[in-house]
Amino acid sequence: VSLWSTESWQEKKRLPDARYPTVFSPDGQWLVTGAVGGYRVWNTRTWQAAGFCPGVPVPGFLWQSEHGVAISPDGLLLVTAGHPDGQKVGQFQVWDFPSLTIRPGFSPQVFEHAPAVFTPDSKHLLIGDQIGRLMVWDVDEGRLEDTRNEHTGGITAICYARDGRTM
Repeated sequence: VSLWSTESWQEKKRLPDARYPTVFSPDGQWLVTGAVGGYRVWNTRTWQAAGFCPGVPVPGFLWQSEHGVAISPDGLLLVTAGHPDGQKVGQFQVWDFPSLTIRPGFSPQVFEHAPAVFTPDSKHLLIGDQIGRLMVWDVDEGRLEDTRNEHTGGITAICYARDGRTM
């Protein structure tokens, strides 16, 4: 991962052992990057590694690690694709952020996990999969609230309008 100045368009720093995906926290204080065996959290003031989330995607399912990382708009939760043992396709973990403690209650689901996004109010987590399902999770309760099956192909990205009324 290379960090660039948007004022000079010059490279400022390279982060060792960092790779896709990358996502900044809403307040800009943290950067989460992929790393060998999981995901690394960087403090953007010091550029020192501040934590690690284990999570290994299943070999051959690289899209899990490419698309399945998101920080909630309120900056309090992180979702990462994969699982510490890396044995089942589609598993994910939800972490309290930035403490990096596993959020209890999210039951493991086996599916072909692709993109993940939080709603703008941070109350729901949406996870799409490679066969077109969209799973809606209640964040407070850590439970699967709904599964939508309207898509005829894989869901590769999900985004929300800032007002939260359109995705």
